[in-house]
Amino acid sequence: MKRKILFILNPHSGIGRHLRVEGSIRRYLDKSLFDYEVVHTKHPGHATTLAAAAAAAKTDIVAVAGGDGSVNEVVNGIYGTDTILALIPTGSGNGLARYLKIPLRATTAIQLINELSVTKIDLGFVNERLFVSIAGVGFDAHIADMYSRANYRGFMTYFSMIASSFQAYKPKKYTLQFEGKTIKEKALLISFSNSNQFGYNTSFAPEASITDGMLDISIIKKPPLLKTPLMGHLLYFKRINESSYVDIYRARKAVVKKKKKIMVNIDGEAVEMNTKKLSLRTEKKALRIIVPK
Repeated sequence: MKRKILFILNPHSGIGRHLRVEGSIRRYLDKSLFDYEVVHTKHPGHATTLAAAAAAAKTDIVAVAGGDGSVNEVVNGIYGTDTILALIPTGSGNGLARYLKIPLRATTAIQLINELSVTKIDLGFVNERLFVSIAGVGFDAHIADMYSRANYRGFMTYFSMIASSFQAYKPKKYTLQFEGKTIKEKALLISFSNSNQFGYNTSFAPEASITDGMLDISIIKKPPLLKTPLMGHLLYFKRINESSYVDIYRARKAVVKKKKKIMVNIDGEAVEMNTKKLSLRTEKKALRIIVPK
């Protein structure tokens, strides 16, 4: 019996790529294995609605063509069901795809779906709002908020925002509680990593694993301006844990408190939380996903 697969395409992720993805689906998807349908998202949150409807209809696989934000929306729709996730990376950062070594070329990613190699991965939750790869507070949430309003996306836009904002951004005071510890720190950012990919092949937690049931908690203190190039180098080459301005801990649950309401970076999207306290946790093997063999 053929499996049912729904392709959800974000036309705003990798402008124009969704049209090429549709052509690749027609050409490279094994029609002897799948009956398929293609739909396009029309507004933020639409992918969640589409994915939830597909899961309710017992669709076997929901494939998303988009970036980490689109992936997050789809996972919100299929979480708690038997529906399998498939990725066709068309975003800019593509953190989850890079971590799982899913091909960044649409044609190869579609051919990977044909192989039906499925594994289970963990999910993270911040105030019961799920994230797949990362959640963070501080400077990365600030940049994610700026990026959400940008006219153009991509690495250069992201980098220019960091370069123009870094010097003026003031670290914030946080209280962090986990595993019986209480840490009070003035931090540039605190990142909660479910995988070792932040996006653009960078990492705040080089040893994080998406299958160990733990979050890697990276507390990043602001370095002097002259030392920021070295920090950037370590970030890109997944050696940020070697910096004296970085402390990394591991926990299944954590609480973050701040005197003002907290904005959170959730899988690359800025979310304003109407609270001064965040509760984070993991759920082991909570999502089925197609990966390379």
